Amino acid sequence: MVQMSQRHVFYLSDDGERYISAANHVGMKNYVRPLSSLIDDIAREQGLLS
Repeated sequence: MVQMSQRHVFYLSDDGERYISAANHVGMKNYVRPLSSLIDDIAREQGLLS
């Protein structure tokens, strides 16, 4: 079986209960980010930040 990554990341409210729960969950922590990091992540993807 080949495991493929879809590279989906969900941005959730920084202090929201759902984000805190998902960020501490073993299977989900790699797929959630705080909403406050959205702009920096976009800039990094575009090569504007290192």
